[in-house]
Amino acid sequence: MSELDKILWTALATILSGSFIFVISQFASRFILEPVIEVKRVVGEIIFVLLQYDTVNYSILDIENEDDFNRLKDAKRDIREKGSRIVSASFSVPYYDFFRLLFRLPSRIVLISVGQTLLQIADRLGESHSPTEMDELSKMILSVAKKLGVEFKQEY
Repeated sequence: MSELDKILWTALATILSGSFIFVISQFASRFILEPVIEVKRVVGEIIFVLLQYDTVNYSILDIENEDDFNRLKDAKRDIREKGSRIVSASFSVPYYDFFRLLFRLPSRIVLISVGQTLLQIADRLGESHSPTEMDELSKMILSVAKKLGVEFKQEY
C-alpha cells in the first residue's frame, strides 16, 4: 500500500466517522433532547400561567366587567392547553423513565396527574361559588405547583 493509498483511506475513514457522529448527534438532538426541553418548557409555562392568573375570579358571580370575563375565559383556555400539552410532551420523550432520571424531570405519573388536575381547574374556573369550592380550587392550584417542585403562597 502506497503513501497515497494510506492518505486516501485515512481521509475516507475520517469523513465516514465524522458523518456517523453527525447523524448520531442529530438523532439524539431531535428525538431525545428536543422532547426533554419541551417537557421542561411546558413545566415552566404551567408555573407562569398559575402565577399569571393567580388573581382571576373563581366565580362568574364576582365578575364585574367584560375585562374580568375575558380574563376568566383566557385563564380557562390557557390552563386547559397547558394540561393537555404536559401530558403529550411527556409521551414524546422515548424511554422517559430513563431520561427523566438523567435530566431530572418529574415522573410521567406526576405529569399525567398535573395534566388531569389542570383540566379540572379549567373546568371549575368560573363555576365555583361557595367559599368551600373556591378553597378546593385554590388547593388544586397549589397541588399542581407542589407536584412540579415549586412552592408559592396564595392568599384568598
